[in-house]
Amino acid sequence: MITLEFKVEKDHLIRLDKEKITDKTRNYILLSFSSFSEDWEDLNVFLILQDEAKNNYLFDLNEDNPLVTVPEVVLRGGLFKVSVVGFNENTRITTNRRTIPLFPSGYTTDIQPVEPGDYSTDVFEDFILRLTNYVQKSSTNGLLKNDGSVDTTEYSTFSGSYKDLSNKPTIPTIPTNVSAFNNDVGYLTQHQSLSNYVQKSSTTGLIKNDGTVDTNSYLTISAITGMLTSSDIADNLTTDSSTKVLSARQGKALNDLIGQAISYINQ
Repeated sequence: MITLEFKVEKDHLIRLDKEKITDKTRNYILLSFSSFSEDWEDLNVFLILQDEAKNNYLFDLNEDNPLVTVPEVVLRGGLFKVSVVGFNENTRITTNRRTIPLFPSGYTTDIQPVEPGDYSTDVFEDFILRLTNYVQKSSTNGLLKNDGSVDTTEYSTFSGSYKDLSNKPTIPTIPTNVSAFNNDVGYLTQHQSLSNYVQKSSTTGLIKNDGTVDTNSYLTISAITGMLTSSDIADNLTTDSSTKVLSARQGKALNDLIGQAISYINQ
């Protein structure tokens, strides 16, 4: 026997055991209520069991340390629920419901177990007898039809190779040369002359954006050789060279000196 143990503390139903039970048992699962808090004194106490289909079953708990056998009908399904209610003329106390999970069993009500001695043949002999109605994969006739009769029609065996299939689709050969493709967008297919283009060193004959040839002459890198460089810039106010230009910084310094001189004169 398996006993599920509970106690009632005020309006709270507390389960004390850790048993795991299976569905469809009969006269095997008991419910025990070891204690009730003082709030339950002078109350008529009843147990309510609810099966998975939400059918309720009522049991009297007014005896000391009552034991209730869970009926088989409650143990059909995946769970059942337990709660307690107590009442008198003025008071009613109800507890929470505790859900008790049921593990599925191998027993079914529509198939009754048969004693081993009642079998005319064992499982293995029955299996061998069933195999006599089948043919090997290499057979070309004698195949078993859906209705259980034997088909005497000759059939072709299949080797498993794709090449042995009939009515195969035609798979085109994938080209390996670019020339086999249709050039429908006008890509270049041969060398194009560069006679209309100019080299970097050219100063005339440059191609403009619209494709025409620009006949203007342009400066090349060699053409700007000898132009002004940093060594041609004087960054001081003491040089007397007539071939150098004054840097912007010295120009500012000179301007500051002039401003100071004007301020001195105006004092």
